[in-house]
Amino acid sequence: MRRFCRIKNGVNGMGITIEFSRLIYSPAYRSCNVVCHVLVLQMAISATAALQRAHPPVVDVSVFSHVLEVNSSKKAQFVPMFGEPGDIDSSVNDGSEIRLRLEGHSGSGIKSQNSVFRGFFSAGIKLPCGFGGNSAGIVSAFYASNGGSYPSNHDEIDLEFLGVRPGHPYVIQTNIYADGSTGTGREERFNLWFDPTVGFHNYSILWTYHHIVFFVDDIPIRRYVSRPELGVPYPTKPMNAFATIWDGSTWATEGGQYHVNYTQGPFDATFTNLKLEGCVWDPRLQIAAPECALHTYKAWFNDNAMQEMSAKQMIALEWARSNFMWYSYCDDLERWPVQPPPECPKKLGNLNNLVTSGTPPSPRKGPWRKTPKSKPFARHQPPTLPRVPGQKHKRKIGSRTKLDAFHQLPFSLWKTK
Repeated sequence: MRRFCRIKNGVNGMGITIEFSRLIYSPAYRSCNVVCHVLVLQMAISATAALQRAHPPVVDVSVFSHVLEVNSSKKAQFVPMFGEPGDIDSSVNDGSEIRLRLEGHSGSGIKSQNSVFRGFFSAGIKLPCGFGGNSAGIVSAFYASNGGSYPSNHDEIDLEFLGVRPGHPYVIQTNIYADGSTGTGREERFNLWFDPTVGFHNYSILWTYHHIVFFVDDIPIRRYVSRPELGVPYPTKPMNAFATIWDGSTWATEGGQYHVNYTQGPFDATFTNLKLEGCVWDPRLQIAAPECALHTYKAWFNDNAMQEMSAKQMIALEWARSNFMWYSYCDDLERWPVQPPPECPKKLGNLNNLVTSGTPPSPRKGPWRKTPKSKPFARHQPPTLPRVPGQKHKRKIGSRTKLDAFHQLPFSLWKTK
C-alpha cells in the first residue's frame, strides 16, 4: 500500500480547470443558448473565487510568537526571506500555523525581524513527506544565524532535517559555526525515533554564555560547551531565527545518492508556536552591546541553573546519543586522521581510536561524501523505535531483567532534580 503523507484540502484548482475544459468542448455546451453560456461562466467565476478563498495569495507574512524578551516588545515578527508567491502561507489553521513549500521552481523561508543575543529558540514543526513516504533530497531547517550582519565572521546554530527514502527514519542534523569557522563543520546526525511527518514536534535551541543545548520534544540530544581556554569557537554575536525548506539533493540523503522527486510533491513544512526569547540586540542600530548582553546581567539565560544540566537531562542526553546518533564530526577519522578539533575527546596514543563513552568511533564519512555500505566500526543503529514516551519499560540484561531508566520519558525541559 502506498503511503500518502499529504492530504489535499479545499478546492482543487487543477480539477476545476480540467472539468471546465471538458464542459466547454462537450456537444451539450456547443448546443447551449446564451442563458446557458452565462450560467456556465458564473459557475467558473464562483469556482475560482472559492479557490482563492481556500488558498489566499501571500505577499507578506507576519507570524507572532509568545515571546518573553528583556528589552523590547512582547512580539517577534517573522517576514518572508525567499520563495515564490504562494509558497509561504500564513493562513493555515486560522493563522496559527505557517506553511513553507518546496516545488521545482523554488524553496521558501522566513526570518525573524528581531535578532537575539543568547536565549531560547523554539518551534513546533511538521516535516514534509511526498506520496509514498519519499522525502529524499529535501532539507527543512530551523536555525539561528547572523550572516547578514556579519558576512565575514558570522555565527550559526543549525537544526536541519534531512529527507529520506521510504521506510527509513528521518534524520536530524545539528551544526555550529562561530566567528566565520565555516571550514570546520561540527555536524552531528541522529535518526528521529518517531515519524515527524504525521504531527507536530518541538525542536529547540538553548544558547547561554556557557553552553548550547539542542532539544527534541524537551529531550536534549546535544550539548556544546564554551571552552575559550582551548580556543574552541563559540557564537558571540546576536542572531536572527530562520525557518526554511529547500532542495539539498547534492548531499542531504545518503551523500547525495537520492534526489528530490518533484512528481511526488509539492512538499510542505509546517511551523507553529514559534518562540524567540532572550536579549534583543539589533547590531544595525546598536553598535555597542546592550546591558542585557553582559553575562552578569540578571536574566533567566544568565542564571547559574541554566549553565548546567539536571541528572534526568543527562540520562536523556545519553539515551538519545547512545541509541540514535550515527555520525559525529569528532569520530570522523578521514576528516581528522591525526587529531580532531580541541573540544573533541583526545586520542589514546597510537591506538587510532577516540576515547568516547564506551562507544567505538564511527568512521562514516562527512556529510558531503557518500556513506560507505559497510564498515567494521559503526555506531549502533536501533533495530526498532522506542516505545510510547512516559511509560517505563524493561529490557533483559543477560539472564536478568532491569528497569531501563533511559526509557522513562518525557523529561521536563529544564531543571528537574
